[in-house]
Amino acid sequence: MCGNTNPGFYKHRNLPHLDEAFAVQFVTIVLADAAPAGQQPRRPIVANSDGDMLFLKIDAHLDRGRGSCLLRKEQYASLVIDVVCGSSDLGYIPIAWVVMPNHVHLLLQQTESQLGHAIGRIKARCSTRINRMRGSSGKLWQGSYFDRKIRSIEHLWNTIEYIHDNPVAAGLVDMPEKWQFSSIHGFSFPESLGTIDRIYHGSK
Repeated sequence: MCGNTNPGFYKHRNLPHLDEAFAVQFVTIVLADAAPAGQQPRRPIVANSDGDMLFLKIDAHLDRGRGSCLLRKEQYASLVIDVVCGSSDLGYIPIAWVVMPNHVHLLLQQTESQLGHAIGRIKARCSTRINRMRGSSGKLWQGSYFDRKIRSIEHLWNTIEYIHDNPVAAGLVDMPEKWQFSSIHGFSFPESLGTIDRIYHGSK
């Protein structure tokens, strides 16, 4: 993969990825020390989707609070939000997001950049700034990431709900609005994307 040519479907580190220009993607990045261990999967975002069921099983493991949960601390979570939402050169438009103690969910629309390049920039900038704040060095994130292309309006809204409800599902708060590090506060669909109907016109 090179330049800004989107590679379509490919595998990296044994994870499948689908990279398409202007696709709406649900992305999850995970702290390096957040090794999953068994727990029951949560409600699927799209019924009868094997990919989503696998993701939900992994996400449920993460919600148990594995690892150091560095992002539970306000200064680090706020820094991640600044990078995810405040960097216009990363190659995407953010739609919804939540910073959990050991992982980050991000719903975005790609621009012409490769998704992997955009996520790599997020990880690199967060790692540099957090390590600088901590006076440390070393690997902050797991090597790969999970992505799922949003294929319909229903899938889009279900995913937004899933993202905002994650802190409740993880037992961190009893209402989504009580979690500080989420796009639920003042959420609106980005005007720069136009209407949802336009994005999914003619999609199956």
